[in-house]
Amino acid sequence: MMALRRIAAVLAFAAAAVACQTLPADPSAGAQESAAMVQNTGMILITGTVVVAPANREAMIALGREQVTSSRAEEGNVSYGFYEDALQPNTFIFVERWRDQAAVTIHFAKPYSGAFVQKVRAIALNSPAIEIHDIAGQRTVIPGG
Repeated sequence: MMALRRIAAVLAFAAAAVACQTLPADPSAGAQESAAMVQNTGMILITGTVVVAPANREAMIALGREQVTSSRAEEGNVSYGFYEDALQPNTFIFVERWRDQAAVTIHFAKPYSGAFVQKVRAIALNSPAIEIHDIAGQRTVIPGG
């Protein structure tokens, strides 16, 4: 029963994350284009922001460190980091890059991912915001170079 609850929580998280994607302007094309977004085979960028009370800052850092370490070990992970906003203390920003949607789906199904979301929600002052971006291409720019 506990395993089913965990799976349901992870699936709800994944569905909420997918729902964060921008829907097309033409509602009649929505179902087809939304399905295409989920099936994208290119790189996926996920960003998340959470605000915690000062008393929970160290707990958030520990949770973030554990999540990043576990996620970086996954085969489909390109990069994963989390940062505290220098101008808004206790605001944490997560930046993840995944090889493709399949890697994201596997990641969201990991028990530690669902546990992380639940623990963060328990100490967050806000509803954590998650955005998923399908990346069509990438350029590296070297300032002054």
